[in-house]
Amino acid sequence: GGKSARVFHSPDMGKTWKVYETPIVQGDQMTGIYSVDFHDAKNGIIFGGDWNNTGGNFDQRDGTVTFDGTTDQTIAHATTETFENLTIANTGTVFMAANLDLEGNLTISSTLDATVANSNINLEGNWSNTGTFVARNGAVTFDGSAAQTIAGDKWLK
Repeated sequence: GGKSARVFHSPDMGKTWKVYETPIVQGDQMTGIYSVDFHDAKNGIIFGGDWNNTGGNFDQRDGTVTFDGTTDQTIAHATTETFENLTIANTGTVFMAANLDLEGNLTISSTLDATVANSNINLEGNWSNTGTFVARNGAVTFDGSAAQTIAGDKWLK
């Protein structure tokens, strides 16, 4: 890795590019950029590395957290991490080293592996799996107050 990660932007579908320096360091665990989302021209969020919440509060609001990196990633928390919607769509594997409390939907199109800590998932929304879910001894609890759906061509590995 290097000292900082950069964002590349093309306003004309790749004909020209502008490079922006970021304060995000790259190279070690929890470093580098793996996801960018902008609300408008001046407000956005950039995430990098693994998700390692060691006790802070993440306010998920009504949004979606997407893991779409090109290498394996880990979701870690001291106890349980809460997301509204969670999408697993990277080219590697996302490992759960924490329990998940999902107040919305779970969408898996790559691999979600709960075997690191035999983690559990509480899901209030819908389950969509066209990828791979490796559960081992973890449990998935559907705890929504309304009807929930299970979609996709795969359930467990």
